[in-house]
Amino acid sequence: MLKISYLIVFFCALFCLGCGASVSNNGDSSQVTTEESANENIEEIQGPEYEQYCNENFDFCVSYPMAALTPLGEYPNGDGQIFESENGQISLSVYIDKRMAMDPNLELTFKGLFEQDCARKDLTVSQKSFTESSYEISGTENGNPFYQKTIMKEAGPITCLFVGEAKEKEFIQFNWPSIKESFK
Repeated sequence: MLKISYLIVFFCALFCLGCGASVSNNGDSSQVTTEESANENIEEIQGPEYEQYCNENFDFCVSYPMAALTPLGEYPNGDGQIFESENGQISLSVYIDKRMAMDPNLELTFKGLFEQDCARKDLTVSQKSFTESSYEISGTENGNPFYQKTIMKEAGPITCLFVGEAKEKEFIQFNWPSIKESFK
């Protein structure tokens, strides 16, 4: 029983040292603290810096990783923007979806847009969700990853579409949560 007590104390001590204690080297400049290594890892976890694009005419904003994507300029009618990587393998588009306004019988609803997007033949939808004010779909488009969020605003539905080549999947998956959260 005494051996078990010593083992428990030993493992607790190791755990405490690993979780928050400093390692002192008697004035050596190579002293390592968990706070220093945590600060180094924060930059990796946070990822790239984001810049915000806002369209005042249609009242929407989205943030994009500024080191990876370059704005190509607003559409001529001012209803959106495309951002693209230097190598052209990743793009982020935000735009007014005019399908509802173009419906001659005004029968297409926001839910109908969602259903149309999910039923596109070039998409393999792996995740989808719908609310009265927004919907999201994701999956692959011709084998390449895509993420889409569409929100309903006073001006109509506005879509944010993040796509890239298959080899850019990790970058896209890492950045999509920040992009979609900022899209309002």
